[in-house]
Amino acid sequence: MSGTERLRVFEYPRARKFWRLGRYRYPSSRWVFEGLCYKQLSSCHTKVLDVGCGGEGGSIRQLHPESIYVGLDVNKNNLSKSKRLRPNAHFVSASAAQLPFKKGIFDLVVFTSVLEHIEDKSSVFHEFARVCTESGSVVGTTTNPLNPAFFLDNYFGRIVKPLISKFGGEHHYERHGRLGPSKIASQLNQSGFVTTLYFVPYPFDKITTHAALRIMKEVIVFKGVKEN
Repeated sequence: MSGTERLRVFEYPRARKFWRLGRYRYPSSRWVFEGLCYKQLSSCHTKVLDVGCGGEGGSIRQLHPESIYVGLDVNKNNLSKSKRLRPNAHFVSASAAQLPFKKGIFDLVVFTSVLEHIEDKSSVFHEFARVCTESGSVVGTTTNPLNPAFFLDNYFGRIVKPLISKFGGEHHYERHGRLGPSKIASQLNQSGFVTTLYFVPYPFDKITTHAALRIMKEVIVFKGVKEN
């Protein structure tokens, strides 16, 4: 890894104030995620882009009253639901690979549990760099293909997906493959971000508690700060 990449391991972060989780399954990574965003979210006049905001009002539940929030999703039904929950926020239907915004307008781009569902990942990271301000940042989460639970889903999808759809619901999301830690860092660096990766365990993750196996944690939280 290059000198611009730093790896940090978070075991169980100290409890901090965190916002409504909704159906969010990974409270440990949520604490880390919101800790990385806290300074910008609590500052006034911050412009936030929430990519893949979903239908529950978005990934970000609390902002400074003078900040601007924009939620983006390809699913118009999700946007309608979120708009009803947050009538004063802005919501846009568009692809993450082709953001309909001018250059350099967002201070923060958040991107939670969406990367694994996107095919053209390289274009997405370059789009984030384009719409971020000179000192802007991107903070996101994704599941880790090096974790034993996701290895099968990632590399044997043709076998696993029908089973998940049968027993977990017929509306299982289409996956286009996960990026491992080094590839996430590489994509962000190539797009002009200085990158930090955080490996966060799921509360019942007992397989990878050994120090040498921390890179196999279930969730990766990543942060990229745009280089001037």
